Amino acid sequence: MKKLLLLVSLTVTLAAWSAELLVGPGAGYQTIGEGLKALKPGDTLTIMPGQYYEALELSGFKDNLIRAQFPGSVLIHGDKPAPKFSLLPGYRFIYVADWTENVNALNELDTMKIYLPRATVKELEFKFAGWHLADGKLYISTSDGQAPENHRLTVSVLEGNGLRLGSVENVRIEGLAARGFYSHSKRDTWSGVNGIQLQQPVNCRISNCTAFFNSNGISLSGGSDSVIEGCLAYANGSRNPTSGGNIIGWSGTRNVIRNCRSMFRFPAESSQTIGVRFYGVMLDCLIDNCWSIGEGGLNIKGTVTGCRLQNSYSQFSINASQSHNNIFGGLNGYNKDNISPLKDLKKSEYALHYADPDNHDFRPISAVQIGSWEGISDGASILLPPGEYPPLNISAANVSIKTRGTGPAAVIKGGTCSGPGLVLENLVFSAPVRLESDQAKIQSCVFQDQVSAAGQALQVTHNHFAAKADFSRASGYRHSNTGPGEIQGLTDVGKDFDAFGQGPYRLVREAVPPRITGPFVFALTDQTANIEWWTDAADVSSELSWGESPDQLQPIGQPFSGGYYHSMTLTGLKAGQKYFYQIKSRTPLREHHANMELSIADRDLTRKVISSELLSFTTPTEAHRPQTYTVNPGENISDALDKCRAGDTVLVKGGTYSEPLYFRAGGVTLKAAPGEKVCLDGKRVISIGVTLENKPDTLIDGFYFRDYNGAAGMIINGGQNITVQRCFYDGRSDGYTPVFIQANSVQNLTVANCVITRGFHGANF
Repeated sequence: MKKLLLLVSLTVTLAAWSAELLVGPGAGYQTIGEGLKALKPGDTLTIMPGQYYEALELSGFKDNLIRAQFPGSVLIHGDKPAPKFSLLPGYRFIYVADWTENVNALNELDTMKIYLPRATVKELEFKFAGWHLADGKLYISTSDGQAPENHRLTVSVLEGNGLRLGSVENVRIEGLAARGFYSHSKRDTWSGVNGIQLQQPVNCRISNCTAFFNSNGISLSGGSDSVIEGCLAYANGSRNPTSGGNIIGWSGTRNVIRNCRSMFRFPAESSQTIGVRFYGVMLDCLIDNCWSIGEGGLNIKGTVTGCRLQNSYSQFSINASQSHNNIFGGLNGYNKDNISPLKDLKKSEYALHYADPDNHDFRPISAVQIGSWEGISDGASILLPPGEYPPLNISAANVSIKTRGTGPAAVIKGGTCSGPGLVLENLVFSAPVRLESDQAKIQSCVFQDQVSAAGQALQVTHNHFAAKADFSRASGYRHSNTGPGEIQGLTDVGKDFDAFGQGPYRLVREAVPPRITGPFVFALTDQTANIEWWTDAADVSSELSWGESPDQLQPIGQPFSGGYYHSMTLTGLKAGQKYFYQIKSRTPLREHHANMELSIADRDLTRKVISSELLSFTTPTEAHRPQTYTVNPGENISDALDKCRAGDTVLVKGGTYSEPLYFRAGGVTLKAAPGEKVCLDGKRVISIGVTLENKPDTLIDGFYFRDYNGAAGMIINGGQNITVQRCFYDGRSDGYTPVFIQANSVQNLTVANCVITRGFHGANF
């Protein structure tokens, strides 16, 4: 991208350091907290490589440098490995383990998803990626309904922030990572829980830090003349606050976010997916040369004076009134006249103009050298298309060499590299390699022959070593490397130091085959049948076909559905008749996966369609006699609904009930007992109070709804002849208030004599 003149001049002038304090095994301080408390103005705190289980919230620092001994080698974490789970008897998707500690969140590292708390155990069967803690037992359902051992899970335990420093002046934080600090409820500050945060900073800087699986990633709260630079944040996000981000400045004057990368923000069921942003009351703040993929993009929102977004890339949209020299895949929501240069190009033409668009590198092609390293100078960026290359012999400083595109990795016949600041990424070395480089970064490479290295502060991560790797003459750290080759030297900082698993990885667009569980027949009568099934993703398309003959199945159409659980009610059936049925599902268009082993051919797959087994049922010959089930306080409404067939009624006695309700049969009446107040209370945990998936001839009568937090008091997808009457809805919640009713593709829906109060929204049809 063309560089523009930086109009805001920021300097961080720090006093000469008075003393250096060491944290780590065998050092003067065993915990980071102890070291921070001992700091005096002008001191440096150096943290040795490793993982530190502590939450840090302190104030009153001036003229301090707080750093990892080697950039990226220190992880502050508030989570622990998940226990071993077993399938809960009587359920298809719910797993249970003993757990007596606190739970703030469940983190599914391999898919970059954070599970939300569910109000009841039963809800986990219908809504995946959730957890419930009760009586020393932790219940979960994974993001795809599969067994927990198929995923890498951790449990966020510690309350509070990873590293939050308040009232700071002339403070630098360098090379730290934070993971597993989370909250689903409101905190004492508007900015919520953060991986790393400076509050009211003056002339401060957060450099080369990483945050993942926190409520918010890395942030500045107010303050002036402070910078977040060279940071990476991904898979952070909570509903408290929904307005947060991976990297964010909450208000402030002359603050800057620059040279940062953000991706996959908000893994926990929300459309609020801004990655990098300023939000609040800002004066002369700047987002410069930042990068956002797999999320809502870049944003400057609030009472804004002199703030701008420049020289940045967003895979999707941006929102900034002052936008200069940005590249983005969608629109600028705050400036309709700001058009991305991608608008006039076909995707097939991107690679003619930009460095590596398949890997979201939209620097101008003139800024890189493609296919060769001949004649390079300091600071060169080399991109190698797939192919075989001669030995790599270079001595220039700060050179970056990577594979271009998403094809097979470029193969280099070994070599010798001696320049400092070398970056090697996504390459294959087929012959011996010798490195003599300080501050080298070697990531996601395959070494088929021996490697030897010397130098200071090396970062060696996610590589595969087929032969011996000798780093005994080097200092630095390593993690997540694989292969039979022995690795000597460097500090091994442990597993799950990031979310990308073991060995080389690449972010690949992949069409994932869908998985169907079911279908199953539920609540059968002589004239109706309910077919239900589950898919391993919430956004797949599913369709039921059925009929009296297996070779003449008729599709019922694409029902509107918004979750893992799918259900259709068939009406007008004949008594004593045999019927056949089958489900077909299609994968979502694409997902991002951190997995080097995915077949290269998979990256451009079209949507796959799979079919369930052809099954059958026979309707009873006798008519169903309608039943009335009465629910008393202390009992579960959902248990009564599960007993219902068409024509049945659930009568609920006065009281408060906190559980999500799923109608699994059509033709059912749910009503409050006459003259009694029945409150359905979401406790600001339940996101949807009542769900009807294609359930015709349904009546809901006489309920109070309150404190739902997320989607809606009631979701109605498909069906006909549905009535909601005499209900009262209080829309208050912790975040953006949910609607009372969200109805999609419903015929003959009646909402009568209902009151909707307090909230941004009423009802959507």
